[in-house]
Amino acid sequence: MLAAALALLLSVAGLLLPTAAAADAPTGILKVRSNVEGAEVWLDGAVLGVTPLTKYLAVGPHQIRVVADRHDPFVRRVEIAEDKTLEVQATLAPGAGTLEFSGPPGARLVLDGADRGPLPLRLPAPAVGAHPWRVEAPKFEPAEGTVDFVAGKNYLVEVQMQSSRGVFVVDSTPVGASVRLDGAEVGVTPLRLTDIAPGRHVVILTHAEAAGILRVVDTTDGSRGEVRATLPKGGGTLDITTGSADAQVLLDGALVGSGPHVLVGPFEKGRLKVQVQIADRKIVDTVSVPARGTVALRVAGDSLVERKPLTQRWGFWALVGGAAVAGGATTAAVVVASAPDPLPTGDTVVELP
Repeated sequence: MLAAALALLLSVAGLLLPTAAAADAPTGILKVRSNVEGAEVWLDGAVLGVTPLTKYLAVGPHQIRVVADRHDPFVRRVEIAEDKTLEVQATLAPGAGTLEFSGPPGARLVLDGADRGPLPLRLPAPAVGAHPWRVEAPKFEPAEGTVDFVAGKNYLVEVQMQSSRGVFVVDSTPVGASVRLDGAEVGVTPLRLTDIAPGRHVVILTHAEAAGILRVVDTTDGSRGEVRATLPKGGGTLDITTGSADAQVLLDGALVGSGPHVLVGPFEKGRLKVQVQIADRKIVDTVSVPARGTVALRVAGDSLVERKPLTQRWGFWALVGGAAVAGGATTAAVVVASAPDPLPTGDTVVELP
């Protein structure tokens, strides 16, 4: 009977007894008073009650926040000791309201389109109305929302952010580009993938109205994989003769074709690492892709060699010259752009028909 009366008395006074489940956990007592009666008390991001307040708390560090309309918040870090009482007197100064943000370490706030700096952050009262915000942090997905500010109010936005581990985002201009990730077709842009294992990834984008691109993205550290690209017009094509039905052609390690003859592209101008795999043979070379046109390649032993157009081979011009002599015809001038390779050294024998 006496115990029940004591429990009722403590409850009326605002003192919470430890629950049976937490009876063995060490606790202390926190008492909070303020110069504004009925001010709201927050503990570690959650509402705890109003002043005056007395609570049992787990031993250890905590953050308390005392707020009231038209007053600046009172925020303190406190340490609760076992079987001890900690008294806090919160003095709230008059104010027009505040806007506070908290989030993961390294997070930065963009409010109304302007970078406001790293979190945690308390800002003075903004203009009354809606204020869009966005928070970004390394290895986390961006979080965003809107605060509808009312004069005199104090707002606390505790930003919860999703880990970027396994997230892969691909977008392009124009949209609708086909996406190959590590050699596998995974969809079209815009595209968001999840559960992608961290590591080195090869992304290839192709589109019917533009040249393709290749990008290598490393997410080993658990960061988000992201490719955003404008696909150029034109592009060069690789025409690869492997000479084997079992051959596989890869770009930077990503499979793009197989068989005795593989066309790759068109791709944007640049250099691509081309690999041809035939059984246990591996032929690797870096190839320059032109802004337009085709580069013809063939496997020769353990190398990739360029197959020049017929008009750029000396033998072709030798035959043309021989045919002209045999027919008694004069030879027309040849433009420089179509000139053949330099004459081979030594004697050259041309058999006429």
